[in-house]
Amino acid sequence: MKKEKVVLTIGTFDGVHLGHKKVIDELVNIAKVKKIKSVVVTFDNIPKDVILNTKTNRIISSEKKKKILYNMGVDVVKSIRFTKKIQKMTQEEFLNFLDYSIDTLIVGHDFHFGKNQFSINLGEINIIRITPFIYKNKIVSSSLLRDCLINGYIDKANKYMGRVYEIEKRIVHGEKIGRTLGYPTFNIDSDEHIELLKKGVYISRVNLNGNIYDSITNIGNSPTFDRRKVSVETFIFDFDGDIYGEQVCLNLLFFIREEIRFESKEELVNQVRKDIEVAKNRHLKGFV
Repeated sequence: MKKEKVVLTIGTFDGVHLGHKKVIDELVNIAKVKKIKSVVVTFDNIPKDVILNTKTNRIISSEKKKKILYNMGVDVVKSIRFTKKIQKMTQEEFLNFLDYSIDTLIVGHDFHFGKNQFSINLGEINIIRITPFIYKNKIVSSSLLRDCLINGYIDKANKYMGRVYEIEKRIVHGEKIGRTLGYPTFNIDSDEHIELLKKGVYISRVNLNGNIYDSITNIGNSPTFDRRKVSVETFIFDFDGDIYGEQVCLNLLFFIREEIRFESKEELVNQVRKDIEVAKNRHLKGFV
């Protein structure tokens, strides 16, 4: 059976930032000109973790990554796990494993693959290497993006991604602590991507059934109440309604402060009041 001719790119694409967008835009444009399909081969896990036997929290889920790539105009997203077996493959063996007839291979500025192969030489396949995306004298990369998220620079992370960090989940029942403090919150479950984020208080925005609300979000262990599990709690300004079980899209816009252990509920309530005032003022000024 004749293999399908495609324009292809390969990579982890964790976070799908502006550097990745530059690669994908070229991929999609060339595929349109040649009137063949654009294909992204992406790894569900972090290849470096397999090579170095480490554990890195991914920035976004495989499902979210696929959704973003398809929205950028990619025809096919093929997700695979990077394994020891793949690590041992030569360039030719890996491309045969993918089972495409590759017209053009688009790669990032620092991309390489194949066992003990540090340059790409694939005979008749056209190779296009994309220059890095530079933002304020920094090369935008997944490592840079991950460092921003870990250290609370969510506003910078949003600029590097070219979109706002979002969490799409279903609202679940929490311990209703916010309600006892006079600030009822909705809860969503944490995961490896959320646990990558710096613990603390964020200015946020909620999309609920197509309606947009300003809000404030706490991500962490709520040290005042000695929780062990990471929770995500959001207070929507000027909102009253039963939304348990609803699907919500939560955008994180700006990091206000780290988590604090308070000696009393009164101290906590006073700080929450101050945080909300900061958040409301920032929402009024807008985000650039």
